[in-house]
Amino acid sequence: MMAARSRSERARRRGEGGLPRLAGSLLLGASALFGSASPAFAHPDTSVEDRVTFLFQGTQVTAIEESWTFDAGYSQSFLEDYKTQPDGGISEAGSKLIAQRIQPNLAEVRYFSYVWLNGRDLGNLPVRDFVATASGGRLNFTFIVDLPAPVDPRREALKLEVYDHDYFAAFALADDDPVRFRGQQDIACEPHIRDDVANAYFGDVYPQEITLSCR
Repeated sequence: MMAARSRSERARRRGEGGLPRLAGSLLLGASALFGSASPAFAHPDTSVEDRVTFLFQGTQVTAIEESWTFDAGYSQSFLEDYKTQPDGGISEAGSKLIAQRIQPNLAEVRYFSYVWLNGRDLGNLPVRDFVATASGGRLNFTFIVDLPAPVDPRREALKLEVYDHDYFAAFALADDDPVRFRGQQDIACEPHIRDDVANAYFGDVYPQEITLSCR
């Protein structure tokens, strides 16, 4: 009961940002409806396809761009709360409105993004250039996570995981070209993706760990 009450209280606190009802329950990682769910019966309410781009300046990683594409059902429910363009897209003004409503709450949960450098958690990192778009009935969020300082991945171990430990949203890397690189010079990198079994949540749900091998 105490765990359920704690989650419900957190849902109430995070739901005060005037968000669309479904965003409040999923993107904020909390909902009174699911506050008493146990791991045995929990399941995500939306699936999110994630693509990651490591942004370089020369041989150093300075930021990470993420692109989230939501499933069709969630996208439809979310977009009902916003005026879309005739082609179903989101205008620049609409994107700014979504950012204004969503970003403060996503910041509370670190944008579900966990970055480690040499085994040290870098904490809640600053995010910029948030853009919401829609195409083919699918909602997409793209944003950039800035690193505290440039990282040379040939000499330092950089690791990224994207997941919602409350499991209201199920994040998974895209099957096609999930990890990309941009702006690199005089360096060649390959991504390595594996299930982080040691960081399991809800019993047997494993975050996908991304590390780099560069030369």
